[in-house]
Amino acid sequence: MTNERNKFFAYLATRVDEKPLQAILACFVFSLLSLYRLPVLWISMVISAYSFYKNYTLTAFFQIGATLLPFLILSMPDFMSVLSILLIIPMCMIQSKFKSFNITLEIQIIIAIFVIILLHILFPNLKEWWTGQFSALYDALLKDGMYTKEQVEAIVNTLSSTSTGLITFSLVLNLFLVNFLSLAWIDTTLSKTEHIDDILFLKLGIISPIMLILFSLQFFLVYNWTYDIAAFIGGVMIMYGFLIIMGIAWQVFQTHAWLLITFFVLSFLMFTSFVMKYFMLLLAFTDYFANWRTIFESRNQPNSKDK
Repeated sequence: MTNERNKFFAYLATRVDEKPLQAILACFVFSLLSLYRLPVLWISMVISAYSFYKNYTLTAFFQIGATLLPFLILSMPDFMSVLSILLIIPMCMIQSKFKSFNITLEIQIIIAIFVIILLHILFPNLKEWWTGQFSALYDALLKDGMYTKEQVEAIVNTLSSTSTGLITFSLVLNLFLVNFLSLAWIDTTLSKTEHIDDILFLKLGIISPIMLILFSLQFFLVYNWTYDIAAFIGGVMIMYGFLIIMGIAWQVFQTHAWLLITFFVLSFLMFTSFVMKYFMLLLAFTDYFANWRTIFESRNQPNSKDK
């Protein structure tokens, strides 16, 4: 199974390497399809990042241009998608310089936090603007009759207070996944697992306790920016807790099959249980001191294998 999978990804890589025009066309097509609600924009982004990491810099720029083109042709105002595409090259440059998922993610987190604070400084009425954006939701929930007026106001208030932070997190998560998938693609063509291991054992440094302090500010300071920062950090740390559990699963089982099972079970629980979200937050915020994955560390260095 592993050899067949590697051969398939190697074939795709060869097509991208040797047929740059086809790769550029593929980026355009997948981007165009994404505008019709098909979740395939990430494929164009991964192809672009892959080309950059393979030192096909000019090709990567053309691929990014082809990915942006459908948005320009159809005048689709999808700001977050366009921004994600434009940030591929800066992200790849950071990853290429430091050769570390940890540092790349930490830089993204720091920049994102500063951007959230800056947005609140430049636009003091940002929460009120979001409230206006949710006016249709407010009317729909009231008309539905399932919620009282007070409950609807509480829902809209929560969304308005956290939307900037949550959207910023979705942007960071998107770039993080594109970065991982593009490098993992290169790994599979070389029969390596270097970057997969890096993800499973990703370790945030001193930024982790700093984020805990910033996350806690929402309980002491009643400012709009504190809630957006908390929403962003909450998303990041839930993602980090997810990776910690995946790393522990790999340490315990050492098989791709169990890793895949863990992924699907965790994904289900994360979207259906608040308790699991809080547990992931707890793991993430304490990992800087506890090093949870080392508790289950085997004597052998983790190597990828199927059973």
